[in-house]
Amino acid sequence: MEDEIHLIPDFKNSMTKNFILYSINKKLIEGDYKINITTDKQKSLTYKISVVWFTKPNYLNNLTLAIKILKYIADENDIEKFKRTSDDELYAAVFNYWSKLDPTPQTAFNELMDEYYQRADYTVKHFSVLGTNNGAETDRGRIYLQLGKPADIKRIYTSSNNVSEVWTYKNPEKEFIFTDKTGLGNFLLQD
Repeated sequence: MEDEIHLIPDFKNSMTKNFILYSINKKLIEGDYKINITTDKQKSLTYKISVVWFTKPNYLNNLTLAIKILKYIADENDIEKFKRTSDDELYAAVFNYWSKLDPTPQTAFNELMDEYYQRADYTVKHFSVLGTNNGAETDRGRIYLQLGKPADIKRIYTSSNNVSEVWTYKNPEKEFIFTDKTGLGNFLLQD
């Protein structure tokens, strides 16, 4: 069966009967599982395990926010589908959306989804400003979500008390200039 993992132990040369299952978490999504072990004498033992994503981005704990920031990369049709999804099915819908973009579909862990929401967590911590405690909704947050960490950041102070940041990316080769004219940390993308 597709949802089973079969082990064929060779205990003849071993004094202990331990199993070490490397990278099994890459095959399983979060949740509770049962491991059934049947010996060659048809004796069956069942163990309960929980798979937990310890480094899960905080953004995935609030699905409303997780879906809201998809607007930077998803098309309108995908966003509309989320709006029509019931709360009970929302978690599965988010994972289903990301499964289409998964660089390693043979594993349950989606590196691209993790990277995107880790970036979102970073934006909250580093780009939130007065009036907007969601750094992902700032100009710097949006660019950071889409392109990741810039190769270089230069901060420029002007005589008129404006502060600018110049973000340079190597791939794709782009440069973004953000200016804070208020002194409150709200850097706006310049055209």
